[in-house]
Amino acid sequence: SGAVAVKTGAATSGTAGSVSLVIGSGDTSTGGRVVVNAGESTAHTGGSVSVISGLGSATSSGVFSIKTADAGANGVSGALHFNSGTTSKGSSGSITLETGAATKGTAGSISVVTGSGAAGAGGRVSMNAGSSTATSSGTGGMMSLMTGAGTTTSSGGFSVRTAIAGTNGVSGALSFRTGGATTGSSGDVAVKT
Repeated sequence: SGAVAVKTGAATSGTAGSVSLVIGSGDTSTGGRVVVNAGESTAHTGGSVSVISGLGSATSSGVFSIKTADAGANGVSGALHFNSGTTSKGSSGSITLETGAATKGTAGSISVVTGSGAAGAGGRVSMNAGSSTATSSGTGGMMSLMTGAGTTTSSGGFSVRTAIAGTNGVSGALSFRTGGATTGSSGDVAVKT
């Protein structure tokens, strides 16, 4: 079927035009939604959705930002969900967070930082591998944390620590343990160089 293109013209000595999609506010109910759905296919792979910041031919590429708005006086800020779809036959889709390589500088970092709490606890960071319901051959998902290799120098360091305690508290504990087992051996804890 026919394509729909929404674009602005190029600018030779200024800033190119913008494309804005703005939804109206609601005074007695929720604000309007923005829904972007790629097309479904009954015989092949469904359509993809790509959102890419602009290339800077001589300088930096554009920034890409995903965030929810700040909360009002009596609410909480909106959540962000990144989910791949489920599947009945085969593997479900993966989620990859990856920065680009740098040929003449430092590669980009990935930071996972939770907010602080003024009247309660700070936010938690949880990483859980998937469980398996298979009766014989399937195991739960594995989790691997590894530092980067140094091809001609040293590999990266690995540090696990809790933050320094405040004036009237104690520093957080560190706990390393394996899960229990009902009909076999529980997992080992190995610390070696």
